[in-house]
Amino acid sequence: GTIPPRTDFQKFLGLLPELKIWKTIRLGLRKSSDEYRKAIEAAGYRIGDYASQILDKITIANTETEVDLARMTVAELGFKKTIRYDVICSRIIDIGGQIDESGEVGPALREQYPDQPYEWNAVAMKAIAGSDGGLGVFGVARDRAGLWLYTYGGTPGRLFDPGAHVVFLVPRK
Repeated sequence: GTIPPRTDFQKFLGLLPELKIWKTIRLGLRKSSDEYRKAIEAAGYRIGDYASQILDKITIANTETEVDLARMTVAELGFKKTIRYDVICSRIIDIGGQIDESGEVGPALREQYPDQPYEWNAVAMKAIAGSDGGLGVFGVARDRAGLWLYTYGGTPGRLFDPGAHVVFLVPRK
């Protein structure tokens, strides 16, 4: 017989976490970064300064499409200590998830998650450079100030602790 791919064998052995769909959102509802900005602000949500900068650099889907998202802590991904962002992204791919290449998941999730509890979520995505050249990834949060679209540092070496939540794409079969 044939040898199964490494990740299939690891899943069989129970070494990789199971991907569970946390939320389904729609991409392509807005046609520009400005439309996202206006919709997010009209809903009373905040956009961090750096998030506003990288929002201008996302790629927006040409047609409306549904995508499934998973949400896991760094510990649930298998890391018991602080771990680098690039290693987290590699693990997501190993377990069958996908990194957001377009950057649209963050603003779309912010707009479509009005009932968010008090929590912070980093979006696993291809990092985007802001005006200072620093790399950022979107975060979607609720804190005492309300609902936010903001950024985390997105350099490969940026450390996340085991309790940090990461949101990523789950491919449809």
